[in-house]
Formats: sequence, structure tokens, C-alpha cells
Amino acid sequence: MSRPVLGRLVVLGFLAASCAGCWREVSQPVLATFLSAHGAEIRRVGRADFEDVPASSYLHRGDVVKTSPVGEAAIALLPNALIQLHQATELEIGALSLAKDGNETGEAMRRRVAHSALRRGSLTVAHERLDVAAEPDFRIETPFGTLTTNYDCVFVIDVDDRRTRLTAVTGFMSFAPPGKNPAPVDASSVGEWSADSAVIAAAAADARAQQEISDTLETEQKLRQLRSQLRDVLPHAKR
Repeated sequence: MSRPVLGRLVVLGFLAASCAGCWREVSQPVLATFLSAHGAEIRRVGRADFEDVPASSYLHRGDVVKTSPVGEAAIALLPNALIQLHQATELEIGALSLAKDGNETGEAMRRRVAHSALRRGSLTVAHERLDVAAEPDFRIETPFGTLTTNYDCVFVIDVDDRRTRLTAVTGFMSFAPPGKNPAPVDASSVGEWSADSAVIAAAAADARAQQEISDTLETEQKLRQLRSQLRDVLPHAKR
């Protein structure tokens, strides 16, 4: 065999071996799923009016959910991202998607994206990183900054016209005020951000935070129980 031919074969073999380790991300938009709701309404994207939440309802990107002063709603943004809207809360659904390795025939999940915007009220979140290979991208925007996490965590976040308050129960997350670097928030910490101040402290020194931690752990268990009852319908592919 001549040297030029042998050289081409070596190069082709190298490229084939390299491509065997490559992956091509195929992203699939999905819909959020109501786990339970009462005293809640939806405004569908592109519409002006709110409507009652119908049974077995799904949420698209751009839909807005709000609860009454005595209402609440449990939603699975993704199977690993469960949220509870408490009373008098308004949330806009953002990007929701699952991405897998297009070169694989199995469940080779690569990315889980769950974005939303909390306009007012209080939200409990139970977020899981289901496997090492699937990079999570969880984000909640508020008027006073953006929360992000890629970790297992449980927390409650509250927004009013003066500030955003975050009580971290377990795990790790970050919060970035507009135009500023993200600040880490560890488990058993509480943070408050307003237009002109930012404070993060230990939850042990905050009586309200201690009650929030207790209530949030109870809500987390409720969310997981609801998810287990509806596991077969999560997530719902967008059509």
C-alpha cells in the first residue's frame, strides 16, 4: 500500500473515532403541567383575559398564571422542576425544553431548561439534578434580579413592589441583581434584594425564615407526592 493511501486511511480512521464521541443536541420544547389548582387562572399567550384553569391543563411559553388571595397552584415545569404558587401570586412561563443526544437511541438527556418570571407573590420550588449528564438550566426572573441554579435545592422566593426575598432551605443557588454579578446563596440562608440594598444572612437569626423553612419542607413533600401520581404524563411534548 502506498504511503499517500495509508495516510488517508489513518486520517479517516482518526475522524471516525473522533465522531464516535461527538453528540448532536436535539432540543424539544415541552409544556408545563398543572399538578393541582384552586383559585387559579390562566392568561394564554396572545390573549387579554384570564380564564379558569381547566382540568388536565398545560402551560405554554408566554402563558401567565395567577392565584387569588385564597388560591394556590402546583405545577411541574419539568419532571425535575416542581413549583407551588401560593396566594396572590403571578408567574409567567418562560422557555421549557428537554435536549437529548441526537446520535443516541436511548434516553441520553443532555439539558433541561426551565425558565419563568415571578411578577408578584410567593413561590416554593423543589429542583433536582436528575443525572450528571443532563445539565439543568433553571431560572426565575424577578423585578429585583434573577435566581439561577444547576443543583438540587429547595427554596421559597417572594416578590412585592419593594423587594425580592429568598429563603434557601436546601442546596445551592445564585441571585443576580440587574447589572451585577450573581451572589451565592447557600442552604439555611435568607436574602433580600431591593433597588438600593442587598443582604444575605443565616436563616437561624430570622424567625420568619425558620417558619418559612418548616412550611417549605411540607410543601416540597406535597409536590413530590403530586408528581408521583402524574408521572406518566410528564413532560408533555409541545405540538
